[in-house]
Amino acid sequence: ADFAAVYQGIVERIRSLVETGPVVYAVPGSPLVGEEAVRLLAADGAVVLPGESFLDLALLHTGLDPLARGLQVLDAHDLGFPLLLHIPTLICQVDTPGSLFAVRDALQALLPAETVITRLANLGSPDELVE
Repeated sequence: ADFAAVYQGIVERIRSLVETGPVVYAVPGSPLVGEEAVRLLAADGAVVLPGESFLDLALLHTGLDPLARGLQVLDAHDLGFPLLLHIPTLICQVDTPGSLFAVRDALQALLPAETVITRLANLGSPDELVE
């Protein structure tokens, strides 16, 4: 129910494990995109190694070039209001019913019903979805 508490719990667990020896904390995709626990660990001096981001796969599947028209990346758990959709926008972390409904409501309030939206899910996995 509270992602901040989950991230803090991860960090505390890793801190306690580090006392007994080296620890590797791996995340799917890039540790620099949407990984709050990694950000907190890096602030503690943890070494962070880059990885491929889901953003790379999203750009590949959509054909978006962020240098051509710009690109806005938003977190579904922290949508700003009013939602500004003047450039191509990726809304990420739509991972709970609450975040899905928040995104749906925001888009319905701003966009005409005929607006085309691309749904991307499970990028890079065997059950990847692009529709």
